Amino acid sequence: MNKLLCDYREGYELSEKGEILELPEQGLEDLVLANLPLHEPENVEQRVESAILKFRRSRSSLDGKHDAIRDLVDVLEWLRPKIKEVISSKDEDDLFNLANNYSIRHHKDTQKQDYDKAIWYNWMFYYYLATIHACVRLIKKPESESP
Repeated sequence: MNKLLCDYREGYELSEKGEILELPEQGLEDLVLANLPLHEPENVEQRVESAILKFRRSRSSLDGKHDAIRDLVDVLEWLRPKIKEVISSKDEDDLFNLANNYSIRHHKDTQKQDYDKAIWYNWMFYYYLATIHACVRLIKKPESESP
């Protein structure tokens, strides 16, 4: 079945649970399939896995993709106190700038909303997924390896 699904539009696959999922963008498959270092299963790993599934199920739904991105930002928010210990405050603020000013986390009339969400949501999703991977690795890095 997966051979047939991968030929449909940009490609899909059947999950082990029988769900039809959008294939990750070419070149980003490893990021989507990569396991996070074990940190806080209920607050990080499970939520990231859930966001990935939500995003991959949302081929035609911008609302579903929006929710998946917000879920990833929520994971970063939960990690924020520990992130502050491993990166500069300016860099830490920049991690949330996108979500706070492009109508991902808050609903304010001052936020930017006039952008092509079909394109930008894909970029935001992979940006935040990669950011979580980097931050968890920085947090988990032994002090003996720190610069």
